[in-house]
Amino acid sequence: MIKQVIFNLSLGLIVMSSSFTNDFEKVISSFADGPYILDSGDSTLVIIQDTDYKFDTVNIKSNEITGIKFKCEFDGISCPPLLFYLHSLIPDSTCTFPMPDKLLAVSDIEGNFEKYFQLLTANNVMDSNYNWTFGQGHLVILGDLVDRGEYVTQCLWLTYYLENEATKYGGKVHYLLGNHEQMVLLGYNYYSALKYRFNCSKLRIDLSQLFSEQTVLGRWLRCKNSMVKIGDLIFVHGGISPSILQYDLSIEEINSIVRRDIDTQDYKTDESLALLTEEGILWYRGLVADILGNVKISEVELDKVLNAYSCRSFVIGHTPVDNVSKDFNGKVIRLDVDHYVNSSAFYIENGLQFICYNDGKRIKL
Repeated sequence: MIKQVIFNLSLGLIVMSSSFTNDFEKVISSFADGPYILDSGDSTLVIIQDTDYKFDTVNIKSNEITGIKFKCEFDGISCPPLLFYLHSLIPDSTCTFPMPDKLLAVSDIEGNFEKYFQLLTANNVMDSNYNWTFGQGHLVILGDLVDRGEYVTQCLWLTYYLENEATKYGGKVHYLLGNHEQMVLLGYNYYSALKYRFNCSKLRIDLSQLFSEQTVLGRWLRCKNSMVKIGDLIFVHGGISPSILQYDLSIEEINSIVRRDIDTQDYKTDESLALLTEEGILWYRGLVADILGNVKISEVELDKVLNAYSCRSFVIGHTPVDNVSKDFNGKVIRLDVDHYVNSSAFYIENGLQFICYNDGKRIKL
């Protein structure tokens, strides 16, 4: 039960201090938005938004936080509540994996929780109660889980939850950073839904402060990879420009640089400038001819990049396409579809490639 509200600007954030009665059930529920979980010394602050779109906060001793169950509820979509505990961060230090028997890759969900839920349940990655049902399969999210949609926080917490659950069964969740994750961490809210801009204004904070290194989600995002190789496929949000080859960077080195500099524009090396700006792996559009008239890479140049990383194909998001599809004789697989219109993903089972849909239908790719 919340007893009092105190405004404290020392952290650059409006802090509402709370205490609980002994009958507190150790379940913290957020309805409209949240939870945002912020470490503050020996206590942890949880910001939630209730059904009246009013913010409340809860202060918990840091050594008690792992015993608290968090609950995300939904207004306007027919998805069951998501309940989860906090877990230790799982650093993405490994970025090369053998191809599993099953893999589902999806891109550019952009806060569309309902279609994300449908894709994962219809294709047996999880059941309708969010239980992992994919065994030793891999789920790959190719960035841009954030921005535009109304359920960004819930999409993040679901991915956070599934990442931990998958490890219990020998599975794996790869959440790769995209250009919109970079923008959110920098506080750039132009593409954020009005809901999030309103909430930041109401809390008198910058968007980046909801995902600072002091927050659970902020630290979690900063430990993500931006590129992984699974079997002979490389998964990356935008793609790799031939201009990147001059730096002779391994996949591990690319991930390390992006993690280090994703939340700054004070680039200290030529490599970080190259990787995190227009020709970089989060922004590059040269693997797809887009409506802006960007010119596609030549197949000769593409082969040089593929050979540099000893892979057969790139699997990418970022640049919109009408359908999950292949180009360059299968050397590029494109996943950035409009999930409101044609929600679909890329599915591999026993080496065979499919387009999978949010109703469970699959067709060979």
